Amino acid sequence: MTVFQEADVDLKDEIIFLLGSLDQPEICIWLHTILADPHQAQGTRRNAALQLSVTAAALENTDELRARLLADMNHPDPVARSLAVLALGWEGNQRSAAELARLTTATDAFVRQAATAALSHITPKPLHQHAKEG
Repeated sequence: MTVFQEADVDLKDEIIFLLGSLDQPEICIWLHTILADPHQAQGTRRNAALQLSVTAAALENTDELRARLLADMNHPDPVARSLAVLALGWEGNQRSAAELARLTTATDAFVRQAATAALSHITPKPLHQHAKEG
């Protein structure tokens, strides 16, 4: 992580997108650390949140990550709150849809926008898949 801290913003973004493509739980936790770090540039934090939402969709078990992001909804840093909400919008994360829907009426405009964006990324199962499971 020390090398990452010393890198310029463009290199940090490249590292985020490269490592985020590895689809590993450890990478998601690392991306979460970046999005919650108030010492990082806001764009870097946002890129970490966006990459996190892409990477998490490929993981089998997202319980720890989901718990961390839900806890961040109460983070004192408003940027961390909104980025955590945005990061919850990974494809297939229907488990977070109720929390995200509730946040579309939050008092913080950034959280409302992030919740709306996150909900737009959560895709429901196709109707034919529901029929096969039922």
